[in-house]
Amino acid sequence: MHRTLKADTAKPPKANMIAQRLAFDVFRREYNEERPHEALEQKTPAFLYAASTRLYPERVPEPEYSKELVVKRVTPNGMLRFQGCEWYVSWCLRAELVGLREIADGRWSVNFGPVQIGVIDKALTRPTKPGARGYGTMRPIDLAVAKPRNEGRGNEAQ
Repeated sequence: MHRTLKADTAKPPKANMIAQRLAFDVFRREYNEERPHEALEQKTPAFLYAASTRLYPERVPEPEYSKELVVKRVTPNGMLRFQGCEWYVSWCLRAELVGLREIADGRWSVNFGPVQIGVIDKALTRPTKPGARGYGTMRPIDLAVAKPRNEGRGNEAQ
């Protein structure tokens, strides 16, 4: 598919962006509406496509947090203000609510909905000048290597 796409649209490249866009539009129409696909039993993707009947809200509702979490709103620039310090959390979470749970003295887990996304540690903040607010960066949780909690499932580590 990629070799065909490249040959039909980019070798050689078109003279300008409008012509390039037109070449992609023609390719997409032929690929989805005219050309049968072996993996689809010689049917076209357009023949098999069905629009979803699922309705989506215009805005996803804000996550709800249990009462033992401290709920804070991330600033429009991705910062979290908490206990006289500011931590950079993520620009992706700007204006979203996050839940904080103390896990050790001065260390807090940061959660977005039911997912722990990182840890902030007051000991790792640094002021920009003496007596000023401390600044730090949330340490993200590596979800690829994080181990699930097996509490109460009888799978305690041996």
